Amino acid sequence: MVIQGSVIVFGATSAGGVELCRHLREAGVPVVAVTRPTSDLSQLAPMGVEIRTADALNRPQVESVFAESGPGAVVVSLLGGGLFARPPVDSVGNINVIEGAIAARASRFVLITSIGCGESKKTASRMTRIILGRLMRAKSKAEKRLRESKLSWTIIRPGTLTKTKKP
Repeated sequence: MVIQGSVIVFGATSAGGVELCRHLREAGVPVVAVTRPTSDLSQLAPMGVEIRTADALNRPQVESVFAESGPGAVVVSLLGGGLFARPPVDSVGNINVIEGAIAARASRFVLITSIGCGESKKTASRMTRIILGRLMRAKSKAEKRLRESKLSWTIIRPGTLTKTKKP
């Protein structure tokens, strides 16, 4: 896929988000990194990304990010709040971002969820389903909303996202 405009990254301060931003910037792609007000920006600031502050659980804040970006952006969401987050950013936050992308006429939406979500539930071990079931159900709700949208989309279900050590 050739990226024509900017990429808006929600969850940009996560390990995977930082690496994604780094790779996009190295490729010369303009990046809008969306972070919470309390996020540590020390890894993002030197990359030359545009940083916007928004809480994904606050729909008006999410909508303001898209209003500033205009139509046609690619949106990537690496949002995740963990097992005990209330309300669950894995569903509510991601759905807010999906709704914002729909309204802003984003060109593509990439949602990073997890193995065990949606129809891949059977691929997760029984113990994983017991421990992470609530998290997987929340992420599956976001996947369902994205599939119902008219957006061009990609869902990625990694087993884990970890930072790699460079040699």
